[in-house]
Amino acid sequence: MVSFNKIVLPVVLLLVVLSGISLYSTMRLSKELSSAVEKSNEASKPADIDVTIIGSCDICYNVTSQLDAIKRLNVNLVKEKKLALNSGEAQELTEKYSIEKFPTILIFGEVDKLNIAGFEKIEDALVLVKIPPPYLNKGGKTIGLVSLIYIKDDSCKECTDLVASIANLGMFMKITKEVIIDVKDASEYITKYHITKVPTIVLQGDFGAYSI
Repeated sequence: MVSFNKIVLPVVLLLVVLSGISLYSTMRLSKELSSAVEKSNEASKPADIDVTIIGSCDICYNVTSQLDAIKRLNVNLVKEKKLALNSGEAQELTEKYSIEKFPTILIFGEVDKLNIAGFEKIEDALVLVKIPPPYLNKGGKTIGLVSLIYIKDDSCKECTDLVASIANLGMFMKITKEVIIDVKDASEYITKYHITKVPTIVLQGDFGAYSI
């Protein structure tokens, strides 16, 4: 006959082992939950950031609207600075972060908390890199200015009117000069650009900066 002690002792040991495993699992889960809560709380806090704007251009991409959008995010804007493109500090930042287009915005601080369209993480900063034309290059030249010449035939009543096409072009391209000319006065352009059909539109300038 099996003794009572021989049965009870293994059972007690098994219960102790299971209790230890359960306690360890509970403590580990509690620690993981505490860590997750701590990370969640930290992530929910506003990101402390400093913002630097380099360059200024009245007819270029409006970075002010971009800055306003940043301020509406879960951020604490500690400092805001504006630098002239030709200033010494701006030149240093331009070289350090390989910036090609201006005006632009640089964000410093707790940038890992942020994910903003158009910005790229370069070293310790978020840099606005997706800047549509017109913009300034490093030398301060405005890129993206376009002149448009509309050559038409006033004698052709059945010909297509390209006014609507011109309006569409003006929606995504900076047209600074627009000339409308009749075909009989357009021999210079017809010869220069080998034009064989009218009406037509001739673009001059930095139209290559746009995706047409």
